[in-house]
Amino acid sequence: MNTQGLCGFFDWRLPKPREIQSIVHYGSASQPLVDQVFFPFLGSASASELWYWTSQSSADGVLLDMANNAWAYDLYSGKDGFLSKDTLQRVILVRAGQ
Repeated sequence: MNTQGLCGFFDWRLPKPREIQSIVHYGSASQPLVDQVFFPFLGSASASELWYWTSQSSADGVLLDMANNAWAYDLYSGKDGFLSKDTLQRVILVRAGQ
């Protein structure tokens, strides 16, 4: 995205865990647990999981000083956890300093 200059910007990044958690509405009666007006393309409400990556590597799964896992949030259920970095998951991009 940065190489392409998505929307005219070159400072896109993955969100920190607290940043992605801040969009989760734990009191929502419907899934996914985010405001569909502001985030209309997060995934199907018929899905049972909607995992999104964060920028935070996990201490679990470290091999030869390389973290093989990273923290992610399931925006369908609101739970967090660490997943193997070689797992295909979704991303939300944020701009640096924003």
